[in-house]
Amino acid sequence: MCISPCTVNAEPLSEPDKSAEDRALASPSGFAELIPKAADLSQRLAQMKRQIADITVPGADAPEFVRLENRLDALSRELVALKQAVGLNYERLVRFRQSVEVVNEALSAHRQPLLAGLRKLDLWHGQWQEDQAYWTMWKTAAGTAMTLPLVAQTFKRAMQTIDNALSIVMVQMKHLMTVQKRVFDIQTGINTILVDVEPMIRGARGEFLQDFSPPMYASAFYQRVNAWLFFDIIAGVKRLLVFQKDYFSRIAWAIGLQVVLLVVVAVGIRRSGVILEGIDALRFMRRNPYAVGSLISAIALWNAYQPMPVAWELVLTAMILFTTARLVGSITAVRRRVMMMYLLAAVLLVTRIFIGIGLPMPLFRLYLLATTIGVGSLCIRFILRPVTARRTRGYTALLTLASLACLAIAIFEITGYSALSRHIFQSSMATIFIVVLARLIMLLIRGLLESAFRSPAVQQIPFLPAHTTKIIDRITKGFSLIVLLFCVGVVLQTWRVFTSPVEPISRLLAFGVTVGQNRITIGLVLAAGACLYGALLSSRLIQMFLMRDVFARKKLDPGIGLSISRLLHYTIVLVGVMLALATLGFELTNLTIIASALSVGIGFGLQTIVNNFVCGLILLFERPVKVGDIIQLGNQWATIRDIGLRATIIQTFDRSDIVVPNSDLITNQLTNWTLDDRNMRIILTVGVAYGSDVPLVLKTLKHCTAENPRILNDPSPLIYFMDFGDSSLNFQIRVWIDDIDYMNDVRSELNQAIDRRFRELGVEVPFPQRDLHLRSVAPAAAPVLDSVRGDP
Repeated sequence: MCISPCTVNAEPLSEPDKSAEDRALASPSGFAELIPKAADLSQRLAQMKRQIADITVPGADAPEFVRLENRLDALSRELVALKQAVGLNYERLVRFRQSVEVVNEALSAHRQPLLAGLRKLDLWHGQWQEDQAYWTMWKTAAGTAMTLPLVAQTFKRAMQTIDNALSIVMVQMKHLMTVQKRVFDIQTGINTILVDVEPMIRGARGEFLQDFSPPMYASAFYQRVNAWLFFDIIAGVKRLLVFQKDYFSRIAWAIGLQVVLLVVVAVGIRRSGVILEGIDALRFMRRNPYAVGSLISAIALWNAYQPMPVAWELVLTAMILFTTARLVGSITAVRRRVMMMYLLAAVLLVTRIFIGIGLPMPLFRLYLLATTIGVGSLCIRFILRPVTARRTRGYTALLTLASLACLAIAIFEITGYSALSRHIFQSSMATIFIVVLARLIMLLIRGLLESAFRSPAVQQIPFLPAHTTKIIDRITKGFSLIVLLFCVGVVLQTWRVFTSPVEPISRLLAFGVTVGQNRITIGLVLAAGACLYGALLSSRLIQMFLMRDVFARKKLDPGIGLSISRLLHYTIVLVGVMLALATLGFELTNLTIIASALSVGIGFGLQTIVNNFVCGLILLFERPVKVGDIIQLGNQWATIRDIGLRATIIQTFDRSDIVVPNSDLITNQLTNWTLDDRNMRIILTVGVAYGSDVPLVLKTLKHCTAENPRILNDPSPLIYFMDFGDSSLNFQIRVWIDDIDYMNDVRSELNQAIDRRFRELGVEVPFPQRDLHLRSVAPAAAPVLDSVRGDP
């Protein structure tokens, strides 16, 4: 039995040959199965020993449990001190609860494998007890067969195997239950502390409304200012600088990871310098790569250090504050805003340091009053300066609001509402910084995405270069929404509305309604929406990849490619819909009710829609028309632009789009000029004057068709002398071209060539002529006609 800490092997539990009910009712087997069944018992015992070896949990006296108990004892003593302290410190209570939750998480790492191991042993114990009852019943029914030495030995060996297995299971179960008792004793202590600290946190959340101090104009305030405060400051500094070896040995991996992340981000930004330098809003990243790396690494690993000592928290806070101020200073060119940002960072850090060392309250109140007056005066000074083009209304409004807040804080502090003024001061400063930091993080996310997607290696991915900007915009919006939600949570935590930034988000996502037996929450709706959006986005990306890379490279017919893409699209969307419904908690079997309701609707009002839908599927599978085909619908010539589920969009040669229901294309007659190929026959009629040289005309027309490169030689052009017209000898040219798109081009080129050749050869193309025979005329008109005819 191993006592080193590890997890339970995920090997499936060995199941008995029969269920408990079947085994209880089964009759003893024949003696032909005696030896094979006994061998099977030995094999199962060996397999169980191997699996028991994998159930390795710490022993009851393992150092892990000793450390957890010592940590729990220290937390219990700290809780007693918190209860005896004068006034409740909200930040200290929240940090204390975080420490308790860390111990609880460490205990959970041992509790889960332990429970899994006990369940496994409990199952094995029941299996071997069933085997024991079965073999005992079989032995009793054996009767005189037990006189055979081999039969008796086999039964004895089988019963010894079963007893050995039960003994091993019981020994291991005793060990695990001993460990379980110690684990749950620690768990009970943790739960007790959490039950005690929760009311204290709720009570401390509004302490600033009930905590009153002597006004600064009263003598009681100045009586608290004495020489002993200096010794309190020294004690607080010593307490702050105590090096906690156990803590830093525990989080050494996080420090190393932070350094690696810093270097990776900085090097990646330096390599993407050309990309970032070309974007005005992201140029600051190129100029401050290590500041960006420091900020990202500190924020990314902040939770990995929790709960952290005050000194280490101050180090990380200083890193975040001043890297943010440096980056903001690189973004804006207004010197006053840069100065205000550095001032904000300095005030926040100094305030955190004074709180960390436990600066005596009279001195802290004086610091708070002086800082408030200084910051307020500086804001008023900036407001009173002449207005410039760079100073926006929002910036002026922010300075005005800050000035009013400073005035209110100073009044509260002087009149004795010290806790209230401190809360407003810290929360206001922190809120301004959090908003600035959130905006900066959004810019950093945009910059990292630009660096990643516009790198030469990623740009080699097909279809990506043409859609890089759109992809980056959508991903940035998604991350910006997450940052915004988290920013709101942190601001609410700062103002003590919630104890953690995740709490308001989790409450919002948990809000919902109950429909039948299903609870539909905002979180589930968002998850279902994410499934649908993911399906649509995946479908679009796959279609772009297939159409622009795979099908184009394989030179597949566009219509076939579109049909395949559409079928994939419908399949992926259907899968997305099914996942969305499953996410909302709807069982697929319940969809039969929805299908029944839809069938009623189809029977009454959706016949046309369903008819068009089915016809759309027929168009995709049977493909009588496809995208790019040239069709003739009635007297209208058009090109198929898109085939949808309900209707098909065709575009006429006048570039007007017509939406045609799919059922019209299936049920009505249409002419598809490009169903099998794009070849087309062109017929031209040419007339020459009577008396023209017919063989010369035939030879000339033949020569004109031979000169045109678009006319096919197979089938060969045909020239016919068709008939004698009213005013001309009529010839007909029949030629084939390889692409219907050039139909009018070829017709025009042939007409031009024929006209040019006829002019060169002197072949006349006649005007329409008519012979007019007059049977009678008026007597007055006879002299005129005779003079025109020339008769005397």
